[in-house]
Amino acid sequence: MFKTTIGNSIQFVRQLIKSPVLWIGLVTYSFYHLFALVFPTNAMLEASSVLVLIGGVAIILSWGPSFVYGVLNGARIGSWQLPVAIVLTWVGTSERHIWSVAWRFTGQPEWMLHSHFVGQANWLIFLSSALYIVAPGNETGQVPVKNWYVLLVAVGAAMFAAGAVITALVLRPDL
Repeated sequence: MFKTTIGNSIQFVRQLIKSPVLWIGLVTYSFYHLFALVFPTNAMLEASSVLVLIGGVAIILSWGPSFVYGVLNGARIGSWQLPVAIVLTWVGTSERHIWSVAWRFTGQPEWMLHSHFVGQANWLIFLSSALYIVAPGNETGQVPVKNWYVLLVAVGAAMFAAGAVITALVLRPDL
């Protein structure tokens, strides 16, 4: 069994090295670091936020029909969670980037730091994470049992962490 596992691992690494997707991704990723040598950090931050927004809009548009279908027919179909989660994740991510860019371009007003806008975007992304976890698996078309345990632990940990943060802010409002 150990020999089979090593053989499979070596075969996987060979396939990965031959993958054009891997190399395209690495080259594309390296462009950021090349541009960062030339352009200032704030320009790179804004440019990368715009790239995320464009990618997010493209994802929302491409998954939009599946999202609508999943929302309208979710109870009758088996795999509605994934397209809904993908769209909600990118709506929340895009909202955060729009807010971040707007905050920097408007002189970083204090009121924008203490707005519910970012909190609701974070909430949307957390909701999406729950939908990702309970999306049916590819192999069986069913939600793996272990995923329900993962969801339970994630929600419990999130509630504990959020409670700790709220408690800290109530006890120390100067934070």
